[in-house]
Amino acid sequence: MEGDDIGYGWKVGASWQLNTDHRLGLAYHSGVDLKLEGNASGISYTGGQQVNIEGYLLLELPATAELASNHQVSENWALQASINWTQWKVFDELVAYFPNEVKPVGELEADLVKEENFKDNWRFALGSTYQFNDVWSLRTGIALDKTAADDEYRTATIPDSNRLWFSTGTEYQVTSKLAIDFAVTYIKAIGDAPINEKMTLLDLAQINYQAEASGHVWLVGLQVSYKL
Repeated sequence: MEGDDIGYGWKVGASWQLNTDHRLGLAYHSGVDLKLEGNASGISYTGGQQVNIEGYLLLELPATAELASNHQVSENWALQASINWTQWKVFDELVAYFPNEVKPVGELEADLVKEENFKDNWRFALGSTYQFNDVWSLRTGIALDKTAADDEYRTATIPDSNRLWFSTGTEYQVTSKLAIDFAVTYIKAIGDAPINEKMTLLDLAQINYQAEASGHVWLVGLQVSYKL
């Protein structure tokens, strides 16, 4: 299945300066509803014919909220901490709709592609910033990102697992208003996540799929910010 859409959301945040050395921040990002319009292909949809079936799939990207703090230990050194919540329970199942076509097998206008049964998850992070001078600063951080998938419902499509984030980056203050940030993050899955999934093939046979998932990810980011 392939599809695309453009979605919109909103974000709100606030900060509280407790004293000269400590600051709290709270931010919320809304969920985003997508209607992925596109095509489905494959023998279960086309009966083996070389055609694409037009349809759409509704997908809700989760809302997130984060509480963060910044504590100035010394003139050059600060510590950060944050707790992040993501409303992954909205990612319950994937259902494709075919309003203008019917499937050759099954005669249905809607098809349950896969149940994911995600749950809300939490991420806990600690970080540090060291200001070398008025121009350069160094940032490091570590985070524990809890899985949104229980072992009972984990699928081969999205084999989510607990993971650790290791990040480092630097900021270059070009002028008093212009800054450039560069960062690298390494994400490592914690242990092997078991997969026990049952799939039905054209209502003719059932496949039992057992495996373990693990992996790692590299993220690289570059940001340019300008203050008016």
